[in-house]
Amino acid sequence: LISQVELLLPEGEETPYCREQIMPATGLAPGQRFDLEAYEGAKKAIRRLMNNQARPRHQLVGQVRVHKAQQRAEVIFKLDPGPRLLFGPSRVSGQERMDPAFIIHHLLYLRGQPYAQDVVEQSQRALLDTGFFASVNIEPDFDNIEGGQVPMVIQVAESKHHTIRLGVGWGNEDQLRFRITQVNRNLLRLNDTLTFEGKISYIYYGLTGRLKLPHLVGRDTNMLVSGGVEQKDNQAFINRRYFISPVLEYRLGGNWISYLGYNSESDRMRELKTKVPNPDQEKKAHYISSVPLGLRYDSRDSILDPK
Repeated sequence: LISQVELLLPEGEETPYCREQIMPATGLAPGQRFDLEAYEGAKKAIRRLMNNQARPRHQLVGQVRVHKAQQRAEVIFKLDPGPRLLFGPSRVSGQERMDPAFIIHHLLYLRGQPYAQDVVEQSQRALLDTGFFASVNIEPDFDNIEGGQVPMVIQVAESKHHTIRLGVGWGNEDQLRFRITQVNRNLLRLNDTLTFEGKISYIYYGLTGRLKLPHLVGRDTNMLVSGGVEQKDNQAFINRRYFISPVLEYRLGGNWISYLGYNSESDRMRELKTKVPNPDQEKKAHYISSVPLGLRYDSRDSILDPK
């Protein structure tokens, strides 16, 4: 059993503060059964805490004294918190088409704020979730600390500028179906994503396009414009639909997104399969307009943190 958990800190003004923060984070206490995995987890928790308390240059040494005769163990952590550091200037490398300003715009920290590892990882996740990057690495440059500020180096590798995906499936109603999706990243040099998708089956065919323009007004605002043509074979008639739908999205926080848009579509019946009082209905187009407004929850997992 653990008989003692001791934390050794340099004498200083912040020693009481550090002790009150660190001891609960270890999860270790006298009377518990000693477990090596829990001990290693305690060291990770201390490092994580210090990295989020603007102390990324801390030094931690752990020691376990085992007394077999008394069946007890003493756990000792020796910690030097190191200097308190702030975020410094950010430098981007590895980009090809993407504007460095776009990359820096996605960072969730500002120069002069206290260093926090969680914020660094959230910034990495935000960049990966844009879909423009195959890899993102954000590291502090400890060799060039100046005035208590540590420069940040953002190393990126862009995703392929053009990709094509093919899909084949089977359904009881539409039988054999095919899908092709073509994605263009930053084609217009507006940090845009332009996607075309074609589908065809026994009862359906369609060709649609979707343009995403991020940061139209601010960091959390995106413009989406989708449109295309679809044709579906119903039991009584074939319906051909043309549509266009611009939508403005605003991320409220977390995974909640509000949206406001406009939808316009034209539906035309073709090849009526039943007798109708007025055959001219086959040539008539029906126009529909609507203003969608609401909230939706983005349940997609982050690329960096899949569930």
